[in-house]
Amino acid sequence: MSSLPSLHSFFKVYRWSTAREIIIGIRSIKKIPEKVKYYNAKRILVICGPTIRKIGLVDKVIEQIKTLNVEFEVFDKVEPEPHIETAEELKDIVREGKFNLVIGVGGGSVLDVSKITALMATNSGNVEDYIGMYKIKKPGIPKILIPTTAGTGSEVTEAIVLKGKISSTKAVIYSEYAPAEVAILDPEMTLPAPPKVTAATGMDALSHAIESYMSIDSTPFSEAFAEKAISLIADNLRKAVFQGQNIIARYNMLLASTLASMAWSQSSVCQGHAIGLAIGTKYNLPHGVSVALALPYVMWFNRVAIPERLAYIAMLMGVDVSGLTPYEASFKAIEAVLNLENDIGLPTKLKDIPSAKRDDIPELAEGAYKAQRLLIHSPRITTKKDLETIINMMYEGDLSRKVSKTC
Repeated sequence: MSSLPSLHSFFKVYRWSTAREIIIGIRSIKKIPEKVKYYNAKRILVICGPTIRKIGLVDKVIEQIKTLNVEFEVFDKVEPEPHIETAEELKDIVREGKFNLVIGVGGGSVLDVSKITALMATNSGNVEDYIGMYKIKKPGIPKILIPTTAGTGSEVTEAIVLKGKISSTKAVIYSEYAPAEVAILDPEMTLPAPPKVTAATGMDALSHAIESYMSIDSTPFSEAFAEKAISLIADNLRKAVFQGQNIIARYNMLLASTLASMAWSQSSVCQGHAIGLAIGTKYNLPHGVSVALALPYVMWFNRVAIPERLAYIAMLMGVDVSGLTPYEASFKAIEAVLNLENDIGLPTKLKDIPSAKRDDIPELAEGAYKAQRLLIHSPRITTKKDLETIINMMYEGDLSRKVSKTC
């Protein structure tokens, strides 16, 4: 059994963009001075969250900046799931301070805020003026993005996700100028990530890769990146969770996270992220937890449309599917994802979330259905009723029984 090319990709024009430069390696943050000099930066704004500042990761970056004769300031108030008001505050800081380089150090929230901050330095108006698709007209000031988790891959994507002024909404900005000028992937910067964070962010990366692979808009580029990411995550996520100082596992997960985002940034994700956004917003869940919860259920829903795809995912995750038809093997892929989630301690049914109620299902389906920008990439047409069916299965967690009976 081999991976099948997407037939439609031969008849479709597509584009792919990513970070201008990606540097990966142990202690690769030592490249910071070289890159600051390259961009002739004299005033640097370092952006992070309070936890990353407290545990000393930002100090490692500051040590590199201090080797240069430049001015810098640190903004360390970026919250998880950052509000648009935080981005507006940083917009004023970057403009008034006349900064000419941004360095973002943190998880996806910090990197997204760093991206919009750099863009707002050269684009007029307010952040909310640019919510939507490709409204930003000018490149921003250069930005160096340094992830401290292996999950979002925000450093290489065109998407910026913020919380809207109404707390239950997401404000999404897409810009071709959003990816980093320089992405530095230093696995040592991910070593302090605790097991729960490592598990959730790792499953976010796997969701990116698998949903990209299921997308009807997958391409030869996205497929290659997704396949490598799936294999790396299957081989390394458990080690990264339970052997947090395993630098090889951390390196491979950081690489997988970036590859997975390079995949979905071209093909998009699909129903899993639509549902994940709805339940994450409703119950204030970490993004990785919510999309991981949805992933095996949307794989089950899509299996009839793309059995060969799911069968190949099973192989990439190390499952022996010899002697099985693609349809039979597709259930092995779902089982592999469920096993991984169980092993690393993530919930596999919605009713495990303390605040979740069965009565919420119609509201959640409505919220997911509004994310048409994601649903249109799904391999099956997905109605609101379909979403209710999927979320009802998620609530009960009865997928394990369906898969075990088939396997």
